[in-house]
Amino acid sequence: MVRARSRTARLAARCRTWQQHLAIARTARAHLVGVQTLSLKGMARRKKGCRFARSVADDGYGQLVQVLTRQADKRGCAVVQADRVWTVM
Repeated sequence: MVRARSRTARLAARCRTWQQHLAIARTARAHLVGVQTLSLKGMARRKKGCRFARSVADDGYGQLVQVLTRQADKRGCAVVQADRVWTVM
C-alpha cells in the first residue's frame, strides 16, 4: 500500500511539473492564450468500452487552466476561455 501511494505521489508531482513547463512555454511566446471550457461532467460519463472517463475524472485539465492563468498573470499575458458552444463546428 505504501508503494502505491508513493508511486501515485510521484506521478502527481510529474504531472504538476509538466503543467508548469507547458504553461511557462505557452505564456513566454504569446500575449494571448486561448483555452476551451469543457463539460467535464459530460465527458466523465462512462460508456461501455471507454476508458476515457477515468482520465477526465482526475481533473488534470482544471489544474492546467489554473497553472496557465497564474503563469500568464506573472508574465503580463492574458488567458481567454472560449465557450464550447462557439468552438464546435
